[in-house]
Amino acid sequence: MTSQPSSPQVADAAPAAPLCGICGAPSADLDSHIIPRFAQRRLKDGDRTFVVVDPSDRRVAFESENRFYQRGLLCQECEAKTAKLDAYWATIWDGRQVVTPAHRRPFEVVVHNVDAVNVARLLVSILLRAHAATQPEFAKFTLGGAFDAAVKAFQTNDPLGNGFRTRVWRTWSPEFASTYVVPPFHDRALRAVVVAFSNYRFAVALPTTRWEGELKRLSSHPISGGLLATIARLESFVEFKEILRTAQVGLESGRMKLRFPR
Repeated sequence: MTSQPSSPQVADAAPAAPLCGICGAPSADLDSHIIPRFAQRRLKDGDRTFVVVDPSDRRVAFESENRFYQRGLLCQECEAKTAKLDAYWATIWDGRQVVTPAHRRPFEVVVHNVDAVNVARLLVSILLRAHAATQPEFAKFTLGGAFDAAVKAFQTNDPLGNGFRTRVWRTWSPEFASTYVVPPFHDRALRAVVVAFSNYRFAVALPTTRWEGELKRLSSHPISGGLLATIARLESFVEFKEILRTAQVGLESGRMKLRFPR
């Protein structure tokens, strides 16, 4: 009986190298911060609590560990660019910026010497990072059909020219507001993506959305070199209402003790 020739052994295919979540180039073995690192400087003490909110799922987590980064998320070039944008906002949030009331605009202020377009660049980069991330806090978020436009806006440094618009809020309660982070989520009422950190709340309208009326007015920034922001109470935000709801249940049951950063 003639023996059949043995089949050649097929070597297991090597796992595909991870690719940059923005441009698709091979990713770098680096930690990429999805929410800017500086926003967590006051949140990192282990005996203190900060809040992560996902209003779209009515999910609130009280944490003491920074999990807003992912290794190998971006290539070296995209990581360097996002780090530069993060560093720009860190210079704004250091508390030394000049803030004055906006002319003839109640409850609005101008944060002076701030490039509003650079802030829009930062926000688009955060949305791209969140879209690419696989961390639980970002797993549900997607840019959908706006992804390609966001990549183009990031690569050309032109978010406004690619159809993105922003609105900014600055809160009345900076000490508490600096303790909570809202990863990007789609706010149906605003027809925008909302993200919040370091005492500011941002709404980003995607190119497929056309803001009208008040939203359109508030998304146009002063031409004199400043960032227009609306002063608002935390209680007016859907994510803060979820914080209060969760905290009240936990505090009443005695299971929760909150110690926020000073």
